[in-house]
Amino acid sequence: MTLEAILAKLSHVKKQRDGSFFALCPAHNDHQPSLHITEAGDRKLLLKCQAGCDTETICQALNITLADLFIESGGFAPLKEKQIVATYDYLDELGQLLFQVVRYEPKSFSQRHKDKQGEWAWNIKGVRQILYHLADILTATETIYFVEGEKDADLLWQWGQVATTSPGGANNWKLELATPLAGKRVVIIPDKDTAGYNYARAVANSLIGKAKELKCIILPGEKVKDVSDWLEQGGDVADLDKLEQDISALFLIEKPSYRLDAESITWVKDITGSELTFKAQAIQQERTGVHARLTIELANNPLAWSLLNIERSEDRVRLANQAATKISENRNYTKEDLRADLDLFCLGLWDFQL
Repeated sequence: MTLEAILAKLSHVKKQRDGSFFALCPAHNDHQPSLHITEAGDRKLLLKCQAGCDTETICQALNITLADLFIESGGFAPLKEKQIVATYDYLDELGQLLFQVVRYEPKSFSQRHKDKQGEWAWNIKGVRQILYHLADILTATETIYFVEGEKDADLLWQWGQVATTSPGGANNWKLELATPLAGKRVVIIPDKDTAGYNYARAVANSLIGKAKELKCIILPGEKVKDVSDWLEQGGDVADLDKLEQDISALFLIEKPSYRLDAESITWVKDITGSELTFKAQAIQQERTGVHARLTIELANNPLAWSLLNIERSEDRVRLANQAATKISENRNYTKEDLRADLDLFCLGLWDFQL
């Protein structure tokens, strides 16, 4: 990918005297440019966030892959030109276009909306985010299948089922997106990988006690990752109801067991013989969402803390990344595990914010 193409995806880009660049980091709520972009000697771009966001998270926020950081010149074979293979419209209750998700081949995604001049702006900053097929979801009286990705949702619609998903992929679930599903019968079908299960658990946590009925389906088959795979390998939508399980089947990792006192809410989790503690203080509802002071400790030693909006996935990812750098690599506990546990902890805090 070219340097110019990556810079075009960023905001407030400023060139430095040494030829490098600073820009707003897309992986967290950045107000002062903290993302440093420079070229390494091996013709690869280096993305360094001074707030602690890792390169993988930054690439996800930009809808690019790590391979895209190799510059298309100077002896490197150019990467295959990306082609738009599908677009998915997110329409509001009245059928008005709010934004669009664009799918490319090789597989990657971007989001765009129409600006005041009617031109495509390649971001959805400040744009209301909604569920896919929102109008149909609001009026649905039958089972709603919740899947990961617009392709799988549309495929189920083609087979006569009601289905939805949320924009931005597995790391971008927002609590407010659960509202249209309240009082509905919802069956969650996760992608069968770590990110897919974490995403499904986040959705489930938002709907427990709110949905009329909540079930899940773990698709059978060792080579089946998602609904598309299952149908391509002979799955029949008529069998979906037979595959339904209690929602507890999703929670393959420990659910938070909250401890409450006068000043904080904590969850203490054992990881390889040490206590990892998530602590929330000063929880309050503000105009932009639920805010709190979150601290992550290991064996009573602080790893990281932040004042943040617990509903913002980028804020949670940044805090988890900062804490993960201080956990010994020989522990059987990864950065992805920490992110998932922090997500679970924050989602449960929603019930305490009143």
